[in-house]
Amino acid sequence: MITDYCSKHPIQKFKADNVAEKYDNFLASNSVPKSLILSEVARATQTDWVYQCVNKIARRQTAIAVI
Repeated sequence: MITDYCSKHPIQKFKADNVAEKYDNFLASNSVPKSLILSEVARATQTDWVYQCVNKIARRQTAIAVI
């Protein structure tokens, strides 16, 4: 009975990038208070030098991890 269910409902395979991207999008869309617009947050973070430094380091670490 279980094997029959499993054969008809295969496990979905997810790419790690896709899951991480979906999670980031979920956090971004659900962590912003209703009084703020996501584009306002994006604009503010583009001018924040601390965020920019952390972002560069995170991107560099991800690139190293992929290699």
